[in-house]
Amino acid sequence: MLLTRILTTVKELEEYAELYRLKSGVSVSLSYLQSSHVRVFYRSFSPHTWIGGYVQNGKGDLRYFQAFSAERKSELLAQIGVNAADILETGCTFIDRLAPTERHQIYIVMILEAYFSHKPVLLGGAVIRKIQDYQMQTMPHLLFEESMVFGGKVVQMKQYYAFRNEFLARSLRLLVQECKWVLKNVLQKKMKRYFGGQGTSAHPSVR
Repeated sequence: MLLTRILTTVKELEEYAELYRLKSGVSVSLSYLQSSHVRVFYRSFSPHTWIGGYVQNGKGDLRYFQAFSAERKSELLAQIGVNAADILETGCTFIDRLAPTERHQIYIVMILEAYFSHKPVLLGGAVIRKIQDYQMQTMPHLLFEESMVFGGKVVQMKQYYAFRNEFLARSLRLLVQECKWVLKNVLQKKMKRYFGGQGTSAHPSVR
C-alpha cells in the first residue's frame, strides 16, 4: 500500500515542479504550487522517491486558462456556466508504472479529494493522448482542444470538465470496471498455473 502526504515547504514544491518538468516537459510556477494543494505518493521504504502526484486548485487561479486573454477566459467560463471560483482544477499529474492496486489507490484519493472539495465543477486537462482518453471517461464535456504554448512548450492541449455528482458516478463506475478486469486477469493467471502441467485433462484428478 502506498503512503501519501501534502507538500508544504518551498523546497518540496520546487522539487515537485522539477520532477513534473522532467516527466512531462511542461513547467509549472512555484507561485501556482504555493497556492494549490500538492499531494505525492511513495512507498514506505523509499519516502523520498515520489511515484505519483497531482495538484488541485480551487481558488479561481486556473492554470489552464493562463495563456488566454481575459475575453477568452470569460467565453470559456460562460461555456461551462460557472464562475472561476466554482471550479476545482486538477493537473500537473504524473503516475509512474505501478501495479493496478497502487494506481487505483492514487485515483481513489484524487477522486475523493475532488468530490469533497464541494466545488460544483471539476476541470481537467492533459497533453498526452492516453491520459486525455482516460480522464475524459470521468470528465466527459470537452471544453476545447487546440495547439497552444503552455508551460513554456507548444502542446496539443485538451481540456474537459464534469459536474460534481456526474464526476463521482463516472469515476466509481470506471474503477469498478478496472477492478473487475484486474480480478479477471489474476484469476486467469492462477488457473493457468494451477492447471499447467496437468496434461490435457479438464480436471487435475483425471488421468
